Amino acid sequence: MHRCSSSTRLIAALTIVLIVALVVPAIVSAAPVPFRVGATNAGSSAALASVAEEHALDAKTAAVAAEAAALAEQQRIAAAALVEKERLAAAAYTAARTSAKKPAAKTAKISGGSELTQAQSILASLRSRYPRYLSGATVSIGSAKGYQAISYYTSGRIVISPTHRASLERILAHEIWHIIDWRDNGRIDWGERVPPSNAASYR
Repeated sequence: MHRCSSSTRLIAALTIVLIVALVVPAIVSAAPVPFRVGATNAGSSAALASVAEEHALDAKTAAVAAEAAALAEQQRIAAAALVEKERLAAAAYTAARTSAKKPAAKTAKISGGSELTQAQSILASLRSRYPRYLSGATVSIGSAKGYQAISYYTSGRIVISPTHRASLERILAHEIWHIIDWRDNGRIDWGERVPPSNAASYR
């Protein structure tokens, strides 16, 4: 009777062990199911976040493109304004050159005899203004050794080139001062810095 009870207990224990061995793996294998569901939910959230990020990136790209287009338009307007400014400057320069050439053209049309008469008349007026220094001074049209005019101050002669560009008035108003400079003290003090600042005192 004692032995039978021990065998029964042994069989019961083995049965429990067998049940545990069969049930526990089933429970363990069933446990990850909620985890997999959670992973699926996490994957969906990540996908939504990726879509939202793509939309944000598209919006940023569109903003950058709009800013670039606005900058390009500003540069186009500035370039057009610069071209117009250069065109106006070129037109003004051309007009100024054309205007500056007109007096020279008129001078070229004057005959040699008429030009000499005009130069002599101008010198006579200057001689009356500075009689003490310009008495006996003369003017002629001829070779000025590559210059528009040349003054032989020791003899009081002024020679004007027939191809001069400056006006006769301007040339003579300059050249007479080399004669005055020499006749004042027998030497050249002013060089090309004529007339001097005290020109009025020589009248």
